[in-house]
Amino acid sequence: MERKIQVTPWPHEDRGRTLTGTTMVCTYLLDVFVDAIEETLLLHRTKDQDELLIASEFCCGVAATKARDREGPAEAAVKLTGALIRSRVGFGWPSKCLIGGIVGREQFHKLVADIRAELEANRRQQMKTRIVEVADELGLYPAPSGNKPAHWTATCPGTNHLLYLDTNREQFYCGYCRRKGGRFELGQFVADRRGRDMSRNRAYRC
Repeated sequence: MERKIQVTPWPHEDRGRTLTGTTMVCTYLLDVFVDAIEETLLLHRTKDQDELLIASEFCCGVAATKARDREGPAEAAVKLTGALIRSRVGFGWPSKCLIGGIVGREQFHKLVADIRAELEANRRQQMKTRIVEVADELGLYPAPSGNKPAHWTATCPGTNHLLYLDTNREQFYCGYCRRKGGRFELGQFVADRRGRDMSRNRAYRC
């Protein structure tokens, strides 16, 4: 049975914690829109747990954890790295492995290619439902996330982040704004956000 992996895509912790008692997994470039960030992944193993840590100028700390199995460190690192890559879809994507560690360059590039193929296969299976059509009518530019057939992303109005649509449940979720609901609630949410922006713009003109 596959162990559950918990992921924190952008950790911010004490840098000293990141570099103590770890094994280098690899260093790579992460494309984030108009920039590229150099990140180093490290593996920390305890008796009961595997941890994947990030060291970079942008973020630092534990990014993924799972209960420790009998697998070797390289296999554990690949599973944790794959979970991290999937969690960042739409926000960042690894482009090039610079330095190999317990996960070599070829292995890293194969992992990235396999995940890309998996996401494309999921996108081909994703079908529009009414919640997606409502998001489109509201000008939120919904698009398949590729993570799972029922998962879509859309623009959260007046912000620089995404909200999420679940076509199985016909629900939307925005963790940043702490709002969720069905089609009617989505319309209310957009009206609230855009009304707030209009009020702010009127205030600026006064």
